[in-house]
Amino acid sequence: MALPARCIYVKQPWWRLLLSSSILLLLSPLSRSDESSPALRHRSSNSSSSMNDDISPCPSPEANSVMDNRSGTGTGRPIIGIVTQPSNGLRDRLRRRGEDATVAGEDVSTIAASYVRFVESGGARVVPVRYDASEDEWEYLFNSINGILFPGGAMFLEGGSPYMRAHEFFVRRAMKAFDQGDYFPVWGTCLGFEAIVDVISGDYSLIRQSHFNDSNHPSNLSFDRTHKPIQCSRMFRPLMAHPHADCRHESGPVGAMNGRHDVSAPDPGLWSFLSPTILQVLENAKVVYYNHERGINLTTWESTPSLMEFFDVLSTSRDKNGVDFVSTIESRRYPIYGVQWHPEKNAFEWSPWLDIPHSSDAVRVTQYLALFLANEARKSSHTFPSRKAEFASLIYHFPSIMTADAEHKYTFEQLYLVRARNHTKGSSSTAEREGHLPNGDALIA
Repeated sequence: MALPARCIYVKQPWWRLLLSSSILLLLSPLSRSDESSPALRHRSSNSSSSMNDDISPCPSPEANSVMDNRSGTGTGRPIIGIVTQPSNGLRDRLRRRGEDATVAGEDVSTIAASYVRFVESGGARVVPVRYDASEDEWEYLFNSINGILFPGGAMFLEGGSPYMRAHEFFVRRAMKAFDQGDYFPVWGTCLGFEAIVDVISGDYSLIRQSHFNDSNHPSNLSFDRTHKPIQCSRMFRPLMAHPHADCRHESGPVGAMNGRHDVSAPDPGLWSFLSPTILQVLENAKVVYYNHERGINLTTWESTPSLMEFFDVLSTSRDKNGVDFVSTIESRRYPIYGVQWHPEKNAFEWSPWLDIPHSSDAVRVTQYLALFLANEARKSSHTFPSRKAEFASLIYHFPSIMTADAEHKYTFEQLYLVRARNHTKGSSSTAEREGHLPNGDALIA
């Protein structure tokens, strides 16, 4: 695979690579970060790798081929589904602004545009997945798209509700497919993180009984109490200086294979796109935005066997009162990921009433995770039955509405409106129908 004209991939002597790396570190504004940080310790643990390793600002031809297509499997045109949410207080907001509230009827669900932009910025397209669709429609979409994103939001998660049935379907379906040799990544953000935990634990009280003071809170991640070294995690391992480090000695099915894909293997070209200092930024700077009241603390997590067996905890965090909670997870065996924070907001939400971090480092975090998710989707070989069917399903067909307001508090800049095909009045839960929203991402501010 030909490299871009401006990229020259050459093997260089180790001393020259060492000299250039040292210069880059000296020039980096983050090179003076605390050397005792777990992120740096994890980096240094790999430093014994051969000094003859090829280190280049441009990925090798082999790396590009892996990123785009895994030995003939996967896709170069990834499409990620995003689950819609009940419109809740949108009608009231529109009425207050003197606008037509009928566009947000009971048969309409929504997707915050920031999630769409997040997926698109990683190099994937979006198909809306209606939370109240039939299982036949979910099955059709599962076989057509290359991954699913469960967005953050503000509602009670109730077992058996239409909203949770959608999450249950895609999590279980992705696991079954993986066990049969098929790759389908699942990503959950904030409320989506909580939904994944509920599905795997089977115990909705774990999340519901919790309360954290963590709304509108820019902070960081802590790698001190992780269940595995971050250089062995799929989510962060591509950021390490030597991403090919062998982590198969770790306990648990870290190197689980599903016949075609080793989910422990990083994409070799991904780490070179952004500096490994992102790990230092995540740990030492306020680039992580939290906006939740529910969650799960590490003590509860570690006393729940179903969660301990299924997931590795990659990071913990503290709310405004200093109470610890689990903030980043990935499945040991399956390509299932969850963050109790909002990487999409750093680049795509701009409410002046919210303390969302918008620094260049914060945006780099957004970019990295968007690219990571799109790369996961590239490993899926699902396709629509025809190009016509694919184009008819894309988000571009659906109308959007500006929800930003210069005079009133708001959360989202823009919402996509998705009309449900089989919506019946009263099918959603009481909390969904009445717009009773306990979490942070409420439209009614």
